[in-house]
Amino acid sequence: MHRALSEVESEATVRAAWDAGLRYFDTAPLYGHGLSEARIGRALAGEAGFLVSTKVGRLIRLDRF
Repeated sequence: MHRALSEVESEATVRAAWDAGLRYFDTAPLYGHGLSEARIGRALAGEAGFLVSTKVGRLIRLDRF
């Protein structure tokens, strides 16, 4: 939680949750400056029957990084 995760680690985490039966994923644009939502999307691509909740009200300006 308090360190950067690689793409491989983050996908493995989401896939482990999926394999354990979890189908609800909670994220926010501020988690990893937008990385969390993109990584969940990539990890669950091709799957069906899940719910992702996210937050609104923050603007991530990727051109500022």
